[in-house]
Amino acid sequence: MKKYTLILLAFMMFTGVRAQSLNSLAGVFGKGEPHGVNITLARQAIMSEDFDKALYIYGCIIDNQIKDRAQGNQVNNETMAEYAYALALAGAQEAALVNIDLALNLRTPSPVIYFYVNAILDLVGFGSLSGPYTEACRQPAWLDGRGEVLNAKYRSPVLLNITESGDAIRHITNCIKEFRYIEALCYATYLTQIDPSIQAAWLLQSAVWEKLGCYSSALKSYEMGLEQSGESEMPGMEKQLDYLRRKSDKSGNRLATWQMGAMAYGGLTYSNRTTSINGRYGVYSGPLSVSLNMSIGIPKHGDASYYAGLSGYYNIGKLFAGLGLGLQTIGASTTFTLSPTVGLSFVNKRRTSSFDISVAWAVPCRSGVKSTLGISIGKTFYFKTNGNTK
Repeated sequence: MKKYTLILLAFMMFTGVRAQSLNSLAGVFGKGEPHGVNITLARQAIMSEDFDKALYIYGCIIDNQIKDRAQGNQVNNETMAEYAYALALAGAQEAALVNIDLALNLRTPSPVIYFYVNAILDLVGFGSLSGPYTEACRQPAWLDGRGEVLNAKYRSPVLLNITESGDAIRHITNCIKEFRYIEALCYATYLTQIDPSIQAAWLLQSAVWEKLGCYSSALKSYEMGLEQSGESEMPGMEKQLDYLRRKSDKSGNRLATWQMGAMAYGGLTYSNRTTSINGRYGVYSGPLSVSLNMSIGIPKHGDASYYAGLSGYYNIGKLFAGLGLGLQTIGASTTFTLSPTVGLSFVNKRRTSSFDISVAWAVPCRSGVKSTLGISIGKTFYFKTNGNTK
């Protein structure tokens, strides 16, 4: 009876989540926006230079996506980038920088996203920083080639607020910690323009360029920082300089074009036969993840079981599905086991962790060994890094 109850729960979870995921996917293609507003109307407002209207429509669309998906990381990153672009055209510089960083962090960067980064840097007075993005970007079709015209017409001087260098340095450092690299880059650059003798500003600018994969620019900024004092012999500085020289020679200013990070999972699985302690460690890029799995099963009767193997997962909104293959040992018996899984993942706003609940079916590849169906609950922690084009 317990087995059939678990199967029923799995079916209810899958069908409910599938319907919700399809609704979420519909939002990407312009359906489901409130009161008839859609991405086409927002773009038309930009083309007619009615930025107040464009900002209102983008705000409605993004707010609706957040409510429907209940996870900020599921907002369409191109929509967020367009919103940031509209803010920059309207002269809201700080808001534009905040939102373009959100777009870059939501999903793997693309040439179209890099167009908006390039345009925003130009619009807010930092066109000198846009070189790497100029090479990597592609103007979206909806602008009909008018991007340069709009940028030239609405380009403005720097309006960022820096009143005290110490506060600015703390703000830049905090931006780097929160992956707000474009905002950090602009503030660090502005601080070097206000007072070129501030060594920390150059070193922070170098750190941001390094995070973005632009090692030639990072090297130039670092060298400028060293020129501002006679402390080039400080521990670690020469080592960092040599590192940046090697990376600059090898990679130049190639921007990060994919995102990769590490992940670690811990949880429990309850089935009709055993209670298992599970661990998983691996890497992820976009919606895909691959990991090493280990578990220890404590049965109601008989010998404990041990499992080690590999698994892969794919996420669509909150829904994820995966397949694992590994060796399971029970007493003196060892067999290969397939483990199809489907479940829900609730990611926190900062995308540093998630609460996961899933249904897993362990199917031994040897006759005579019974399969098990269990419900798993656990926590996944994410450790983000950026990858570069090879």
